[in-house]
Amino acid sequence: MGAGTAVAVPAPAQPMPLGPAGAEDAASALLMARPRARRIEVTGERADSTTTRAEP
Repeated sequence: MGAGTAVAVPAPAQPMPLGPAGAEDAASALLMARPRARRIEVTGERADSTTTRAEP
């Protein structure tokens, strides 16, 4: 490369915004959990004594 040659450099990957920590059903929770690398609660399965979460 000579002087004055432009080189494209990819921008560093930005982490996905966290967004809501709950989804109504398990399928939606899984789709949210994986790209965010965090647990998402399945709010449609919430009970008085239990909580269901989708793991990434």
